[in-house]
Amino acid sequence: MTESEMREAAGRHDATVNDASLGGMAVALGHWYRSLSPSPARTPDLSVLIPMSLRQDRERYAVGTRISAHQVDLPCQSQDLGQAVRRVHRQTLALRTHRVRDASRLALSLLPVALGHRMAGVVLGATSARLFTSSITLPADFTCLGGRLSAASMISDLFSGRLCYVSFTRAAGVVRCGIVADEALPGASALPGLWRDALGVSEQTSVERSQLATQRSDVA
Repeated sequence: MTESEMREAAGRHDATVNDASLGGMAVALGHWYRSLSPSPARTPDLSVLIPMSLRQDRERYAVGTRISAHQVDLPCQSQDLGQAVRRVHRQTLALRTHRVRDASRLALSLLPVALGHRMAGVVLGATSARLFTSSITLPADFTCLGGRLSAASMISDLFSGRLCYVSFTRAAGVVRCGIVADEALPGASALPGLWRDALGVSEQTSVERSQLATQRSDVA
């Protein structure tokens, strides 16, 4: 989907693009779950683990990893995108209001390295969430071996018993949903398409707008 489509979807619900991405995935996961069981008693909400960068601007190119993570409950039982996005937005707004990122930075600066690694293992343990998702934005002038970026998607291995990884990658005016799933999740490869459908954009329209965004990027 183009960034403008995502901003429109987010703006309709006074949320961020990331909130809209997660809300769309909640609806997509609910649809996928119900397709596996024609008459489920209740579609369960799903707790997802979201990595959170602790880097400040002056540390942008520093060596090493500076991340924490927080959990968000995706309202998969909701079939209404607006409701799902608003529920996600309330959770992410609370994280910002309570300055969770600043608290994590402080904890990281005070803890001995070994203890920090141990705590990270607990936070990232499989018992906390079986699905994790991340969002990354690549700059418009990003190049690789002299070539201009026209498309990108983040991938990750499945560690610590994780069953699924979902990424939202913004690059060249397009937001792409990518997925890496364990074979224990039948049909999970359909989730990006269900995500797009949940956000209300047809595949043909999305492809056409993505191509136009790429053409504009090339001209610029």
